[in-house]
Amino acid sequence: ALLPGIVVALLLTPDGRRCLLTPYPWLAVLAACLVFSPVVYWNWTHDWASFQMQFSSRGQEITSQRSIQLQYFFQLLGTQLAMLMPLGFVLLARFYFRMATKWRESAKAHFYFLSGIFLIVGFLLISFTSKVKVHWLLPGYLGVILGIVVVFGPSIVSGSPWFKRGAWFSAALIGLCHLLFLIPGFQIFQVNSWSGWDK
Repeated sequence: ALLPGIVVALLLTPDGRRCLLTPYPWLAVLAACLVFSPVVYWNWTHDWASFQMQFSSRGQEITSQRSIQLQYFFQLLGTQLAMLMPLGFVLLARFYFRMATKWRESAKAHFYFLSGIFLIVGFLLISFTSKVKVHWLLPGYLGVILGIVVVFGPSIVSGSPWFKRGAWFSAALIGLCHLLFLIPGFQIFQVNSWSGWDK
């Protein structure tokens, strides 16, 4: 899901189009295929088990749900807020707003924005009909984090009292979340997958 955004980002700029004429993007695709090849081999020798689960089973679950399930959407927003922490969530919202209002400001920011937007929006749309796991959006945030650094840079960190308060608050929340692992059977949004297992 990251590939379409990266290709679109490269096609939108003259530098990106020139980059596609060099061997480097294609070497990156080859390296990605080599890294992913053990997954393909394992599936080939195991009746395509994980591919069937990810594409066939989940696809049927999504398409069989005919009505909008707002609780899944709000559950996804809640888990993303908890994972990104309020500071990261606010920075992400500011970055997307900046991209919407000042699109031509930075070519690098375009690339980072587009590298993750297809994945993030795709899972947001899926969340209206099906559950989306908390970590599925993580690859989409990689580019967003770099985009935040490019667009806002040191101006956020230096001399910004709200950033410092947000950072301390986030650190406290992270500590609290680690303590929750000590509580057997503790549930948040019914997404507890770390306890209750016999093995």
